[in-house]
Amino acid sequence: MRSFSTIYQLLPIYKLVQAAGEYQRVAETDSIRGVIRERAEKALLFHRTIEDAVTDHQNIAQYREEGYKIIPMVGTQQPTLQSAELSSGQLLMSRQLPAGIDALLGDGDGTVPYLSAIPIELSHGYRESFIAERHGSLQNNRHVLNDVRNRLQQMQIQGLEAIRGAEISREAAGRVAISVDLDDLYLADEPVELCARLINMCVHLRALIARIEPIAAAGSTIEAEFREVDDRWVLTADALPPGLFRVEVRTRESGPQAPSAVHDLLEVVR
Repeated sequence: MRSFSTIYQLLPIYKLVQAAGEYQRVAETDSIRGVIRERAEKALLFHRTIEDAVTDHQNIAQYREEGYKIIPMVGTQQPTLQSAELSSGQLLMSRQLPAGIDALLGDGDGTVPYLSAIPIELSHGYRESFIAERHGSLQNNRHVLNDVRNRLQQMQIQGLEAIRGAEISREAAGRVAISVDLDDLYLADEPVELCARLINMCVHLRALIARIEPIAAAGSTIEAEFREVDDRWVLTADALPPGLFRVEVRTRESGPQAPSAVHDLLEVVR
């Protein structure tokens, strides 16, 4: 994968690597094991070319009026790696935001940081839809699919301007959510541990449930309860056999006040 230009083009373009006491871009940093700096520089130039093209297009009236719309679907409330520190030749990943980035951008979908999920040119467009979900399951989340369907339906409606103004979203930042923390891969010498937090919950729910389903392998689906430890919920699933699993985390109690379930994949290697 290190031979693919597209892998380098997926690298963040902002300063996130702490080296010699300051934050740098990957393309500005020497001695990252496995990273060819020249290829990282070319990847950064690729993004700068995109930014220049966006600026050029925004100065064209036809593009502004008839160009396609980008509507980001942003996964949030999930613990996400945000930065790295280069120390003695080792790159140590961290969930700490790089210096100078707003603390409100401190989460993501478990893979993509919040600040990377929104195109730069849309920073002040406020078109995003936010959902508490993990990266690998955003495309399966029923709220995302309903949102896409409703947007497509709205595009077919004619004459709304004559009866009312623009629709104002009432979705608040205080929406209840489940935040799930788990690894992509669990090795033979480490426990399979899932952690979760309930966000913006006004009432105490009696249980948090995980449904762990094997994918493309023999085995039965497991349902287990998290145990509450201080301000979080913890589940240890050491009995899982080797294989790939889909995980769903939900509250036992359902209803309009309950947060939507969160989903992800994990692999166990024994």
